[in-house]
Amino acid sequence: MATRFRTVQGGIRQSNNEPYFDYSLLFTVLFLIAFGLMMIYSSSSYKANLDYDDSAYFLKKQLVAALFGIAGMVVVSRVPYHVWEGFAVPAYIVSAVLIVLVKTPLGITSHGATRWIKIMGFSLQPAEVAKLGMIIFLACLVCKMGKRIRTTKGLFALLIPPGIIAVMVWKITQNMSSAIIILGIAMLMIFVASPDYKRFVIMALAGSQHPGDDAGDDRSGRGPRPLPRNDGKTGVPRPSYSGMAEPGSLCGRKGLSDPAGTLRHRLRRYFRKRTWREYPETGIFAGSPERYDLFH
Repeated sequence: MATRFRTVQGGIRQSNNEPYFDYSLLFTVLFLIAFGLMMIYSSSSYKANLDYDDSAYFLKKQLVAALFGIAGMVVVSRVPYHVWEGFAVPAYIVSAVLIVLVKTPLGITSHGATRWIKIMGFSLQPAEVAKLGMIIFLACLVCKMGKRIRTTKGLFALLIPPGIIAVMVWKITQNMSSAIIILGIAMLMIFVASPDYKRFVIMALAGSQHPGDDAGDDRSGRGPRPLPRNDGKTGVPRPSYSGMAEPGSLCGRKGLSDPAGTLRHRLRRYFRKRTWREYPETGIFAGSPERYDLFH
């Protein structure tokens, strides 16, 4: 809620005490909630019908959580935003502490990943708390810095706090996706707050350049470097796979540019290596065709 202002003679702004509500933002939030519920039902109805004899089982659980979230949103919207400024630093500190607690006996391992903690019978994922804490902390920091965010030094000063949390989430909880989301939230907030978009355009252009050589390849003509086997031994070359296209070779076959073909090649190698490391018990090499073939 906010108060509208009107301009009277002499250019003086006066409040008319007319309440204002951002209905476009409300519609966007409700649309995303409805779309998410629809996707959950579409992807889980078959399994829910087999396991629980109710095709809407997972939909109902998520709907209850969504209703609690909407109720919380209404409560928060009634609180003046200046109140949250006092929670900025504690939110940042609590986020960092919760991430560290993952490596303590409070940490919970599920599906081969230790990314949750259990406190007083409740399980919690610190990465999700860190996202909310980063929004509050960074919003307060942007307000305090003011015009200094226009400078290069101010830009990097804003990137340091979310960078620390993102690295902690990535290295401690082994959750790269949440780390990327935290950095994305930070970059989006800084982009909206900064009036100078030229720096962001330069960074985007720099990030879109042709990627360098992969550390796993040997370009001296000796072929790919050996990867460790699933039994712990080393020195065995990775089996070749004819479907694994080399960088740039997809131009004619797939109609992709050389950078696009290179990026496709890197992504396929990354997912195969990651799968082999996380699921070595399958006995399948990172380069084996039986595993991830998402980009073929």
